[in-house]
Amino acid sequence: MLWFSESLQRAVDQAQLTLDAVLLKTRYWQRWATLPLNERQVKVLNRLLDGFDGKLTNSKWAAIAKCSPDTALRDINDLLARGVLSKTGAGGVVPAMSLRTAECPVK
Repeated sequence: MLWFSESLQRAVDQAQLTLDAVLLKTRYWQRWATLPLNERQVKVLNRLLDGFDGKLTNSKWAAIAKCSPDTALRDINDLLARGVLSKTGAGGVVPAMSLRTAECPVK
């Protein structure tokens, strides 16, 4: 009975974590629903929302989006100007970025 109870609790905890992640992503996209974004921007933002490890840089953006560094820089600058991304520190040509967390906290 104890094993069953502990297994059930682990399942409920995992379900709660999954639900929290889905709700977070939903709230984030609702917040930016009216903002026109290109496919590369959507792809990288979804990657960030799904739990990107490390800091997002221009070169990482280019690798994820499979685009040139110049295109990545244009995408990044566009999102920085619109307030979707924020600078988090010094980096090469472009500082590392993170999702804007004021309106929609991201873990």
